[in-house]
Amino acid sequence: MNQHLTEQQILEWVAGTATAESRRHVEQCARCGDEVEHLESAVRGFAGAVRQAAVRPAPSLNWAAGRSRAASNWMPAWRPAIAALALLVLATPLMFHFSPYPKDIDSKAYTTANKQQQQLERERADVALLEQVDAAVSRPVPQPIEPLVQLVAWGSKTNSGVTE
Repeated sequence: MNQHLTEQQILEWVAGTATAESRRHVEQCARCGDEVEHLESAVRGFAGAVRQAAVRPAPSLNWAAGRSRAASNWMPAWRPAIAALALLVLATPLMFHFSPYPKDIDSKAYTTANKQQQQLERERADVALLEQVDAAVSRPVPQPIEPLVQLVAWGSKTNSGVTE
């Protein structure tokens, strides 16, 4: 093996699942051997610390003695803060209940503006329709009949008995 071991191969070595080729390389390569030894020593140190913590008894707490001393020291200082926090927790829902939500105000304004926009659009449509009706009524002859009127007008000029 010409290249050094990868991190994965070193971890496999420490876990005991290394291949025969990796084992031979660690025996021959000082650099890879040092890395494996460094990782193994770190793992051994961690395992020792865990064993020591497991063997050491847990500290016992005297709750009765601690409670009387702690109550006399910190409780009076914290009472106003606890009362203020409780008041804030109780007052917050009331503030939002009796004040209008910004969302409601925005939705009311949006609804009003939307209704005004619809009214303007209806008025514009009415004006356009009235203009169309006015244009149609102001014509002397309806547009579909204009060719017929021109034909009759042409025929009446030639048949009027006037010779040119």
